[in-house]
Amino acid sequence: RPRRVHHVAWGAAPGRSYVCGDNGIFYIFDRAAAIAQVQVCSGPLGASCEVPGVGLVLFSGGGSESILYLAGLDMLLREKAPSSNNSCFTPVRLEAIGGSLLCSTSV
Repeated sequence: RPRRVHHVAWGAAPGRSYVCGDNGIFYIFDRAAAIAQVQVCSGPLGASCEVPGVGLVLFSGGGSESILYLAGLDMLLREKAPSSNNSCFTPVRLEAIGGSLLCSTSV
């Protein structure tokens, strides 16, 4: 369980939300119930969004680690059980797609 929730985003499905924790775990909620959780990274997750046709995009901005994590939503929901396996996420460094981290904050 995270000490802090860093970001909550609404999904396209009614009652669906995505939660990023300070513990690197990504949660999918259906109304009030967590239906999936995945340990994505060791640091905090900063934000998430659902992109139609792409799936889920997560951002980890802990320290100088600026990485996007991409995953298909169907793959995450297929398991229907909490998981510690982050193999369904593909990490992409911002520099690899022409981006850069503008600033970093700590709480």
